[in-house]
Amino acid sequence: MSYILGLDPQEKFDETFETVRSQIQFWRESDTGFTLRQLEIMLDTEYLRLGNDQSGRGEYQTAILEATIAAIEEQLVIWKKELNNE
Repeated sequence: MSYILGLDPQEKFDETFETVRSQIQFWRESDTGFTLRQLEIMLDTEYLRLGNDQSGRGEYQTAILEATIAAIEEQLVIWKKELNNE
């Protein structure tokens, strides 16, 4: 099967997951104003975006949204565990 830009949806998911994970880690390390609450709000926003699919977004945009959500959820778990260990 031929895919747009040569990526299948799973590859797009994996690429997006790593990008979002890295960006969140960067924000945590470099921006002292970046808070756990902001990350929770980001997650809420992405869930809203995932639910807003009246006109259809296609498998690539769905993969991007799902990867973004997964990366945010992972980073929330890590951050909360760190706070509990302090």
